[in-house]
Amino acid sequence: MTKELGDFKSYSVASLTEKTITREELTAAKMQGASSLAGVHAEIVCKCKFSEGPALIRLNLYRRINSENTCPFTIICSHLYEQA
Repeated sequence: MTKELGDFKSYSVASLTEKTITREELTAAKMQGASSLAGVHAEIVCKCKFSEGPALIRLNLYRRINSENTCPFTIICSHLYEQA
């Protein structure tokens, strides 16, 4: 990203959405074998400023229900960015 957008300067959160998906919901949707997807899904969209201009960055995060991880969320989709 540094090649395309330059040095990172600052950011602000534009939006945050969070949804809990249970194993029961996955079963009802007939998503067989997808029980590992049960958990909290969050999407954060940030307005970022780089030396080459502004960009929007979207992070898709995931945390399993009853997770013992020391890190509360795992990034499941790397930053998808668009130049604003």
